Amino acid sequence: MYKKHSYVIIPFLVFLFLYDMVINGMVPLASDMVAHQPIKEWIKSTEEFPHWFPNLFSGMPSYGGYIYTPGNPLAKIINFILFNSGLKQWFYLSFGGLGLYFFLRFKNISYFSSVFGGVAYSLTPHVFGLINAGHNTKIMAFAFVPWIFFSVSYLFQEKSIKSVLFLSIISAFQLWVNHPQVVYYTWMFIFGYWAYSFIDKSIKDRSIASLKILFFLLISISITSLMVSDPYLDIFTFQNHSNRGAPSVLDETNETSSGTKWDYATQWSFHPAEIISFAFPYHFGLQNFSVKSRTNPSEFMKQASYWGYMPFTQSTHYMGLLVLLLPLISLVSRVREKHFSSYESFLWIISLIFLVVGFGKHFPLLYRLLFDFAPFFSKFRIPSMIYLILVFTFSYLAATSIDYVIKSNKNDLLKNSQIVLSVFIGISIVFFIFGESFFNFSSSGDARFPNYIQFVKEIRLDYFNKGLILALFISISFFGLIWSYVHSKISKNLFLYSMLAILVIDLWILNNEFLSLTKKKNFKSQFIKSAVIDYILRDDSDFRIFPADDLGSNIYGYWGIQSIGGYRAVKLRNYQDLMDIGGFKRPTILNMLNVKYLLTRKAVKNPAFTKITGLEGIYQNLDYLPRAWFVNKIDNVKDQKASLNKLMDISFRPKEKAILVEYDGPILDENGDGYIESIDLKTNTVKINCYSEGGSLLILSEVYYKPGWRCKINGEDTKIYQANHVLRSVYVPDGKHEVVFYYDNSKWQTARFTSRASFFLATFFCLFLIYRERKSILKLKNYEE
Repeated sequence: MYKKHSYVIIPFLVFLFLYDMVINGMVPLASDMVAHQPIKEWIKSTEEFPHWFPNLFSGMPSYGGYIYTPGNPLAKIINFILFNSGLKQWFYLSFGGLGLYFFLRFKNISYFSSVFGGVAYSLTPHVFGLINAGHNTKIMAFAFVPWIFFSVSYLFQEKSIKSVLFLSIISAFQLWVNHPQVVYYTWMFIFGYWAYSFIDKSIKDRSIASLKILFFLLISISITSLMVSDPYLDIFTFQNHSNRGAPSVLDETNETSSGTKWDYATQWSFHPAEIISFAFPYHFGLQNFSVKSRTNPSEFMKQASYWGYMPFTQSTHYMGLLVLLLPLISLVSRVREKHFSSYESFLWIISLIFLVVGFGKHFPLLYRLLFDFAPFFSKFRIPSMIYLILVFTFSYLAATSIDYVIKSNKNDLLKNSQIVLSVFIGISIVFFIFGESFFNFSSSGDARFPNYIQFVKEIRLDYFNKGLILALFISISFFGLIWSYVHSKISKNLFLYSMLAILVIDLWILNNEFLSLTKKKNFKSQFIKSAVIDYILRDDSDFRIFPADDLGSNIYGYWGIQSIGGYRAVKLRNYQDLMDIGGFKRPTILNMLNVKYLLTRKAVKNPAFTKITGLEGIYQNLDYLPRAWFVNKIDNVKDQKASLNKLMDISFRPKEKAILVEYDGPILDENGDGYIESIDLKTNTVKINCYSEGGSLLILSEVYYKPGWRCKINGEDTKIYQANHVLRSVYVPDGKHEVVFYYDNSKWQTARFTSRASFFLATFFCLFLIYRERKSILKLKNYEE
């Protein structure tokens, strides 16, 4: 009986590793979590469903822009149950480990080996680095990977509507956690497995079964697409206007025609030399952004301990030494015996392919092929992220390897272990003795701290030796266990449990390097209201700020202060181009963006910016334009490039003239005029009461986003024009009018209905099929009795 419930050790161990988070409510002081907290506060304050977020980059889509995208119909229930960060991390890590456990059991792997694989998957150090970095959506997407591969294997075996629906539902949940890059790599694996099976079956029996499976996979993708049309219809719409999907007018190479630039997309490419860190986790150092390092200089410099080829890293791809050594020992055994299972052969092949893909720019032949031709692939960055799938492949292989070596001849086990472990131990000893001669422990980024280079090298050397000592301890202990088991010094059970203990100790040591926690009150202290913020909040007019010294911060949004800057990887393309060209250096651009306050500790010489008396680091812009104004002169241009060039011309005056893209409205009377009586700004609407004399162009200092915003004047639809490259404008005829800009959510409502209807129908039908099948089995059982 205890074997059947042995899987409970997985959530139990995860609980022990995350005890302070689950029980004491402690949290990592992660930059991404700090950046997201202002968004959480804003969501709480909104009375209607928010489609537009006004506090970053002068405003951007909140739904399609991954700012607030609650497409999951069960999200409220899940968030209610998993009410704190630690509980949520515990659930998803346990969920992922249990997924691999049940998959392994489905593949007839023993109970112990299945537990070993589940523990390795759920406690992998890379994920603990992600916890500390605040990359929660990546962790949640990672948790669904074993369940999806489980459901795919079930589909290959069952080939039924039930298996199709099961795969569709699990895939929808993975997509709903909003990390499509992990989803993309998941399906690369799936179609790789289908291709491998198709080739394998075609060679053996020319069966058409694989074509039927492909048909089922495509049906599953279609059903999943219906279920996740909320939010992905909005997301795909936004992507076509973002810096990940729309071409930049500043790009002379045409690299951004369908995605990101090659250099940007491949920054976090994994250099082949760093493969060594899979076995020696400290080899290239670690980068640990911890709370204590903020105050201790010695600890602070450990942030520079990483000396690899990426700009920086917040984690490691080390999976546990036994997770690497066990499959290698099994591989040697299988090669010598010429005995391979089909699925394990595929795992080795796909692992090698994914390893090479992760090299990115360091092996451009394969990555460039995918970048240029694979759908959506060019929209992603961080090639090394694909190594999340290697955690699955090696955890699976480690589990199956335990069963294989236990069943193999003991003398053969000792010989094969000696081959692998003697080589590994020998390399470790050589590195330990001569490591300083082999490696220089320096990187291209060391220019950041010229006065501390020697100090940092010493830290790197300490980490290097620490990793070697750990590797020697584990490998020698492992060899001792194998020797003792082969010579019947210990029982099989003691051998197995000792391996699990070594794995847990190994992962505990590594995970503690990353998981640096603080009390919740320390996290909240990041949002203490300063005198400057207090001053800004007392101003009840409509305006934005320009935090020049901290442009990439979201912190001002915590108090609902609208900024022209912020931190988001994905932005609207027009706005990104304006930032890239240096638009914020031009006072006229700041004026048209409604920037009333400039925040900087530097001296400002421009007389239009006056220092606020009694406060340091804040200036008031005397020339800033209101949220809306009228103009009667335009420059009509044909394309985006001309629009940006005109905007950056030193003669441009936004108060007097507007630059419009393909204006086809009435001719403006240059002697006309107009004024704004009132503006009512809400989340999804902007209502303006105004008067136009002779017919004028109303400029609204809100970001132009064609798919979302519509406008009515006195209840009649009117066309919105792109003004000054990033703003909105409408022609207002002579007289007094009510102008209402509103976010059109009609497509979202359709997608939401489609999503929920298809999800609940698919779930109900799947449960019905399971119920009917179980009922048939019970009837058959009763009949046989």
